[in-house]
Amino acid sequence: GFVPVGRVVEGMAAVDSINSEYGESPQQQRIQEEGNGYLTGNFPRLTRILSVENLGPAPVRGAGEEPAERLPHRGCQLIPGVVGIMVQGLLFVCVCLTLIYKRSRDPPPMRPWSVFLLDSSKQLVGGAFIHLMNLAFAEELQEHFLVEGTDACNWYWINIVVDCTLGVGVAYFYLQVIVTGVVPHLCPLNAHEYQTGDYRSEHSTRPDMSRYRKQIGLWLVVVFCMKVTMVALMAAFATMWLSLSSLALAPVEGSSTVKLVTVMIVTPTVFNAIQFWLQDNFLRKEHADEIQMTAAEPKE
Repeated sequence: GFVPVGRVVEGMAAVDSINSEYGESPQQQRIQEEGNGYLTGNFPRLTRILSVENLGPAPVRGAGEEPAERLPHRGCQLIPGVVGIMVQGLLFVCVCLTLIYKRSRDPPPMRPWSVFLLDSSKQLVGGAFIHLMNLAFAEELQEHFLVEGTDACNWYWINIVVDCTLGVGVAYFYLQVIVTGVVPHLCPLNAHEYQTGDYRSEHSTRPDMSRYRKQIGLWLVVVFCMKVTMVALMAAFATMWLSLSSLALAPVEGSSTVKLVTVMIVTPTVFNAIQFWLQDNFLRKEHADEIQMTAAEPKE
């Protein structure tokens, strides 16, 4: 017989689905000599194991005990279904409320709502772009930097924290370099249209949406450059970041659900609020003449 290499504790249906029609017909000698060519040509419906992943030892349980809880997926993913949509909607509302509160705290004159909405929408679009990149980079970084006791949730947490702290300063640096150095050389005639927060039209009191589109495109370039820089920084100091994330997430390591909520909901809510508050300071137009853009709006 063959030496047992493991015990099925869950998912026996997958084992039962193995095709047994060939019985012991495949000959081991010919398999060793001819390899997959022999099996494919003579046993086309033979069940094959394409990949194997070691999930660690299964918890020991006594006779009659229920199977242990399914090991959580090692990757951080959006909570699926209606609940996932509600959670993302809640995060969106929290960020919007943060920006609205900041508007009320800004020094006078207060930005008209039309200007505020354009300023804020740039951050919301950029934030969604970063969120998608964070999910992708979390999986990739986990594949390249395998450390015992960590998973893609750790890397997603690192992405959020680094982006919302160091990333803010890097984004400001890239924005200044592009607006003051790159754009004037590439677009010398309309470089002023890329001045962030300035949507004034030369022929109307309403915001110039052409300027807005250029500025939001510019901001996405800034966000992308920032993200690439942060990923390089995370890869260069991977051990340090993983140690930091393990320390920060240690209190929730005992529950995969609590860890997922902490990483995907609590952390983004807190750190995105800080990030959006700081970024709004340099994405808005600071000059007082911005209040004159929409003369038709009621005064506050």
